[in-house]
Amino acid sequence: MEENLTTKFKNTNQSNESFPFYIEYPEDWNVQQGSIDEFELMILSNLQNDTFFQILYNSGSSDLDGLLYEYNLLIELNNKVLNSSEKTNDELSNGLLAKEVSYEYLTKDNQTVREIYCVITSANGTFILNPRTYSDHFPEKLFDHMIKSFKPYKVQDFNKGITIKEIQHHNLDMTYDKNNENIYFIFDNDKIGIFDLSTNKLVGFENTKILVSGLEYSNLNQKLFVTSPITNQLLVYNTTGNKLILADQVPLSEVVLNTSSLFNSMNIALDEKNDNIFIVSNDLDNITKIGSNGSILRTIPLDFADYNLFPKPSPEIRLKEYQGKNFLFVLDPVSSSMTIILEDSGKIVNRIQFEQGVNKMDLDVFYNKLYLTNNNNLLIYDIVKTDDSIELTNLKKIKLQYPSKVIVNPLNNDLYIPEFLSNRVIVIDPLNASSIFYKASINSDNSPIDIVFDERTNIGYIANLGSTITPFNGTDNTPLYFVNFDITPGNAAKIECDSLTYHGNSSSFFHPNTTCQIITNKGYKLSSAVHDNLNSDKNITNYTLGSFTQPELALNLFDIISNSIKSFFGYGEDRFDFTITTNGVYQFNYIQEQQIPKEFWTPFYGIIASFFIPLVIKEFLDRRKSYKNDSLQKNQRQLFIEYNENLDELLREHQTKNSKFLEKETSEKFRLVESNIMKDFKAGNLAEQHYNYLINKIRSSREKQH
Repeated sequence: MEENLTTKFKNTNQSNESFPFYIEYPEDWNVQQGSIDEFELMILSNLQNDTFFQILYNSGSSDLDGLLYEYNLLIELNNKVLNSSEKTNDELSNGLLAKEVSYEYLTKDNQTVREIYCVITSANGTFILNPRTYSDHFPEKLFDHMIKSFKPYKVQDFNKGITIKEIQHHNLDMTYDKNNENIYFIFDNDKIGIFDLSTNKLVGFENTKILVSGLEYSNLNQKLFVTSPITNQLLVYNTTGNKLILADQVPLSEVVLNTSSLFNSMNIALDEKNDNIFIVSNDLDNITKIGSNGSILRTIPLDFADYNLFPKPSPEIRLKEYQGKNFLFVLDPVSSSMTIILEDSGKIVNRIQFEQGVNKMDLDVFYNKLYLTNNNNLLIYDIVKTDDSIELTNLKKIKLQYPSKVIVNPLNNDLYIPEFLSNRVIVIDPLNASSIFYKASINSDNSPIDIVFDERTNIGYIANLGSTITPFNGTDNTPLYFVNFDITPGNAAKIECDSLTYHGNSSSFFHPNTTCQIITNKGYKLSSAVHDNLNSDKNITNYTLGSFTQPELALNLFDIISNSIKSFFGYGEDRFDFTITTNGVYQFNYIQEQQIPKEFWTPFYGIIASFFIPLVIKEFLDRRKSYKNDSLQKNQRQLFIEYNENLDELLREHQTKNSKFLEKETSEKFRLVESNIMKDFKAGNLAEQHYNYLINKIRSSREKQH
């Protein structure tokens, strides 16, 4: 890492909004997240030169003096301390003070380690900045830049997620319909909510008038399947746009009165390839297989253990194809066991008893892994197929805080685990999973319980208990805003964001702080801009080219003539930058610019030809000349900087050469650079003052050599 800090930086706002602080770091460094003891942590690293910058943070309840004392003791017991110091650092941003402890020590394997601990205790929480290296090179200027750029936010506030739309009484189950761009979910126990992803609105619901518990959508067959445990029925809906049309009701068994049916639940597994449905219930001792015509094809006995538990937790069922054969995986949370069945024969090929209680599961056929959750852990097993059997091997445990379930992203196979009590979703790379490090943390609104993915865009939707849906980008796991652009009239302007163009009334998802540009079409003028963030109206902020204010509508004769000329030549297109700062409607209202009626043009032809057109042409040529001059000066300065850096490098090289041969080699390089400088000056690529400076620098170095 060069100490002149020519390295390009990025910051936490550009990488992940979940961190409760701002810090700048080199853009080519790796970023890891995790937790240790009572701290969350972020580790920035450059593994090529063993350089690290660790940040630990929590709400401020730690015994920091005790923590540092224990760590200091460990360093002194296990290493040879070369230097140590302690001071107060008052050079941080925003008037922050830090207790700074520095160490230099030699490890048992003779590695030199230098590290600093900056401990910041403030109303925003507790933060420990820990830069360190395992090499002789300690980039002091880089670390100093990073420490001074650090700015904390309130740790206790950063759990708040981005709310799109309120959804009342949401239950645990939801499913994604990519054909109609809908999410279906159960609420109020007997209703199916319809959430339109194209408008991000709750557009309606289907009142089933009976208790429903599970639902799955078949994108291949375009049907929604819903189970009713109170009546032991499967409801089949056709889906069109935002409407559900009941197509069939399939009875599963006789309803037995005076039992626990009210607390029953049924889960569904779909075999879309063969158009079959598999249903398992916590009050039945079998799997029911149903064909596409609604007929019951088979019942597969399960022989669940009969525990005196009321109500019973819901069993989980998944169907996966391995090497051309379908296997059913049925998880029974009551007995903490799993039954694996070869589907075509109904034969139980394995039954596994888990040591710890498990409640949710998912399968990944790409990596051949089974994922299970209990109250404190994520359990990862390798799935091994041998003949017609399935074995689970290589158990790995990842410690978590009350995970509600585990979901596999179908596009990148990352794991998403909603942590019900911590109001966040942990993202884990299954191939590099550990209890300390995870790939990302997505902050949710309130008690996340389920996630579905739009497989076309890789946008994920987190369902939060009782109230909201939180969207995020499944590629980089950053939060997203849903924005509707409303341009009135629709042909008055267009909006450009991230190389995409939006017209009239259109909507899309954006990363926070995305900069967009609204471009006014010929003949229109912006009159006002309003932002409705779903709760209140307020003016748009964070634009860069002036403010959107109500213009003076009364135009004088010169303005009218000027507008007409600009319209005639297509000249004077208005452009304004603005920043996406939250969800909502961004409304832009336009008026037509006043033009001279055609019947009044004739008397002005002579004036336009003799006066206005030369003015417009002169302004155009002046602007073009100014632009060329600015561009030329920019290129000349850039070339000067490159030559100057090249000469500095040659001077340093010359100072380290000892032999006459090497001195001669360096002198040849000087002559080559001097020749190139002269050529660029003659071609106009170097300004005169830059040329004189470089030539004098070369001559001065020669005089010192002689």
